Amino acid sequence: MKNKWFCGKWVRRLAFVVLLLVVIVLVLVVGARQSPRWYQGAITNLSDPAASAAEDQFVNLRNWAAACLAARNRHESSPGPFVLDLTAEQINSLLFRWLSESGAEQRLAETAGFKGLAVRIQPGSMTFAARPIKADWLTASLTMTATLAPGELRIAAGVPRLGLLPLPLPDALTVGRLAPVLADARRRYGAKATLTSKGFFNDEAAVACGIAIAQASLGGGGVGGGRASEPVVLLPIDGRRSVAAEVTGLELIEGRVRVTLTSRAAAKDAALLARLRDSAK
Repeated sequence: MKNKWFCGKWVRRLAFVVLLLVVIVLVLVVGARQSPRWYQGAITNLSDPAASAAEDQFVNLRNWAAACLAARNRHESSPGPFVLDLTAEQINSLLFRWLSESGAEQRLAETAGFKGLAVRIQPGSMTFAARPIKADWLTASLTMTATLAPGELRIAAGVPRLGLLPLPLPDALTVGRLAPVLADARRRYGAKATLTSKGFFNDEAAVACGIAIAQASLGGGGVGGGRASEPVVLLPIDGRRSVAAEVTGLELIEGRVRVTLTSRAAAKDAALLARLRDSAK
């Protein structure tokens, strides 16, 4: 009798545990499978004309930057501001072309285990999403907010998600681990940053400037926690030279991003180089 009672109680407990595990798994699977509705449309609504239109804008941006620097060196008036105006379809189409033609899609799959990178643009934010190679019915995503105020650009990374659920990051990718890695990289590249008398920055300066923005975006370690960074970008002109431009306008609306860029004075570029060098000390 005692053994029957004990066995019955043990079976009930086991059944309860199994049922609980089943419920937990179902919740996780259902939550994870809730891929953003926009994602499937983003990776299928691609076109060569959209990619070419985006490429043309970047070519025009490069030509504008070169023209601004040439005018500055000739002591002439610089061209007016340049507005980079891209739709989500153009960005995703260009991403697909670039990742495919450069082989980066394969490298991303081999190193990170993801494929199908796509972007969604909403008021004040951009969401990046991709699918794990071994579970392509899931979608991992990261949303970043961006705001611009006089003299400062603030970009903040949100919480990575798998479907609708928060995605735990490997220890190596947490803010605490990334911060010293980025700081070391900024020091190394900042030490090699150069600026020619004609106003060209080298590749190391461009990388150090990009790292500074990444450091600021991770500054708070969470949603809306990014620190302000200098609103300046280094635009590549050719293989190893870049030109600095000021970000004076940033607009993220549904399905579209507009960035306004203006030329800079030589004194500002010299001050930027000094800051990049100071980060190496």
